[in-house]
Amino acid sequence: MFKAKKLDKLVAAGIISAEQRQQILDFDKDKNSGFAAKLLSILGIFIIGVGVISIIAANWDGISDTIKLFVMFLMLFGSGMLAFYWDKNGMTEKAEKMLVGLFLLSGAAIGLIIQVYQLSGGKWYNVLLVWCLVTLPLLFALKKSYVAYFWVPVFLVWCDAVFWDWRGTRGLAAFYDPFGYMLWDIGFFAAFAFIGKMIMKYTSQMTVGKALCKYSLFAVYLCLALYIVSAWKITHISRLGIAIALLVVSGFVYRYYGAYHLIRRNIKFGGLVAVMFYVNFADRFGLLHSGIGLILSGVGLILLVKYWKKITTLFLQEKNND
Repeated sequence: MFKAKKLDKLVAAGIISAEQRQQILDFDKDKNSGFAAKLLSILGIFIIGVGVISIIAANWDGISDTIKLFVMFLMLFGSGMLAFYWDKNGMTEKAEKMLVGLFLLSGAAIGLIIQVYQLSGGKWYNVLLVWCLVTLPLLFALKKSYVAYFWVPVFLVWCDAVFWDWRGTRGLAAFYDPFGYMLWDIGFFAAFAFIGKMIMKYTSQMTVGKALCKYSLFAVYLCLALYIVSAWKITHISRLGIAIALLVVSGFVYRYYGAYHLIRRNIKFGGLVAVMFYVNFADRFGLLHSGIGLILSGVGLILLVKYWKKITTLFLQEKNND
């Protein structure tokens, strides 16, 4: 998002013209409004689905199992036919949103079947696998499917649950520290981010690659943040070294692929590592337990904030020279 005040400074400095300023604002306005409209439309579909579920739930005991199943499969069939009709008549946007509704209804249908027939046993995450397999064809139904941004999180949760269970059955999860699990998850989600990147590279028409890469990277940084923040004890100082190594290695990978926005994200996480390292250091030498120590700690944090921008510029200097 471009701010008008910043663009005014660029105009005053002669970097861009007043006409270019207005063009940038118009472009940014159209782009943001389009995204907001799509988000609100998807939210509307979700609200409608919740409303239908609420009506059924209010009269659940008075509805026979046959009627429940009939209505559910009628909704599934109607949603699919409506999406097909809209797509054939050039209303791709509506078809995409209806496929999202079909995906959510499929999950509700699986839950309904389990409830009606009192199915039980097995692993809880197998339900997610069935949901993913049943809705897998939706990813190929249209070229730009919103379904991928709903399907991928369900798939990743299932994969991670299976991975955790697999580690536990083979004794690989025997850590005294529960946060030690995060290293496994960081590597796990990093592998999926790479797979998503490869899908984007070789099958650019499929949005599942972009969604897989995006959500996996989010999971990687979420696990990394938890891993870093958990290193507040002196005995956990080795975690900070591992976190630094992960940030440096991934930084070289991002540099190779020209993903400078991810390098900036690594630098931000590097700031978090520096803060946690200082907390360890200050706690070890008692700087957090005296007035003078607190003053020194405050000065150290101020200096870190002051010079961190220069460190960031140093790391990104090569990008600016390109």
